[in-house]
Parts: sequence; C-alpha cells; structure tokens
Amino acid sequence: MADKPSREEMEQKIKDLEQAQFECKQAEAALRESEEKYKLLAENSADIIYKISVETEKCTYASPTVKRMLGYTVEEVLTLESQDILTPESYTKQKERLIKSLENNPHESEMLELEAIHKAGHSLPVQINANFLFDETGNPVEILGVARDISKQKKLREEREALIQNLQDALKEIKTLRGILPICSICSKVRDDKGYWEQVDVYIQKHSQADISHSICPECTKELYPNFDRDET
Repeated sequence: MADKPSREEMEQKIKDLEQAQFECKQAEAALRESEEKYKLLAENSADIIYKISVETEKCTYASPTVKRMLGYTVEEVLTLESQDILTPESYTKQKERLIKSLENNPHESEMLELEAIHKAGHSLPVQINANFLFDETGNPVEILGVARDISKQKKLREEREALIQNLQDALKEIKTLRGILPICSICSKVRDDKGYWEQVDVYIQKHSQADISHSICPECTKELYPNFDRDET
C-alpha cells in the first residue's frame, strides 16, 4: 500500500489548489475586462470590425457600426455572404488578393479599396484592412477585417485629379512667345523654328492668344501722309 501523505504534504496540496483557484479567477477577471474593452472599442468605432468564415464566406461577427455605414443590423449582416455585401468586381478583387496573400504572405494584412453595397441599393467606396486568423493546426479559418467609409476622401481625390487635369489642359492650350525672335531688319518678317519667314502678325497669332488689329503709328502717318493731321480726326 502507498504511504499516506503527511500532514505537511496535505497542507501544501491544499495551498497549491487554493493558489491555482485564485490564479484561475484572476485570469477569468482579466479576460472579462479585456472582452469589455474590445466590445467598447468595437461598438464605438467609426469603422466596421468584422469576421468572415473562410469556409462559408459568411460574416460571423460585425460591430454595430454596420448599421450606420451599410444600413444592415448586426443580425441581418450575419445572414449574408461576402458577395452579398460587395459589388461583383470588388468581390472578385478581394478574393483574388486574399488567395494571393495566403499563398505568399499568409500572416501579412492586406489593404485594398472596394465598393460595398448599402442595404438601400447604392454602392459606396470602402477601404478594407484584412488578415487571416488560423486554428491550432495552422489552417486559415476566419478573416478579421476593418472596413472604413472613404466616400469623402475619394470625392476630394477625384476633385483634385480633375483640377490637375484641367490645369494641364489649360497649359497645353496656352501659347507663349519665348526666347529671341529672329526678325528681318528690312521687312520685319519673323523666322520660325522651321526656318520659314512669316509676317509678324501671322507669327504672333500662331504662337500666342493675342488678336491682331492693324493701325498706323503717328511717325508712319507723318512720313506717308504729311498733309494728314490726326488731331483733326
């Protein structure tokens, strides 16, 4: 028969059990506190925090922000698949990117811009930051993602790009005279870049936005029409 444990050994075992029970309660309290913090962050975030099953492509979790951004309640969005929430082009884009990421950098997050579908039917641009969650055997089981509405940012970017394009188009239309103009000292014709001589007015019209009107200066008037008095006109 095995020897009975001594009193000291029994007391030590009791102490070990009490310590283990105390540590377990501490861990449970810390876990509850951590869960409350994450819940508070998720419920008050301006972005949608979500999880999607890799196998079913259904949403397994969505923060309450989904109602404000996409019009769905949390209960409604949990019945939907990825292709119900994204446009066909965005669904294909996301799937191809995530498959490529899984093959090359499975533990790296992927960021991409997609078009989500609001419950009302219209689409809106979103920025997705997603990464895989793995089980104990290393197999991907879920996708953890954060979705942000970038409608305002996209509108500002499009307006900036349109402004830049307008400026570029305007610059192409502007014709300016630069450098030294070779002018004939006898007939005052101007030589262009190809070596052809043109009248000054023709050259200016081709290379600027100025309109040409013809008149006679006072000096030429006196020389050509000495009997003509400009003051009398």
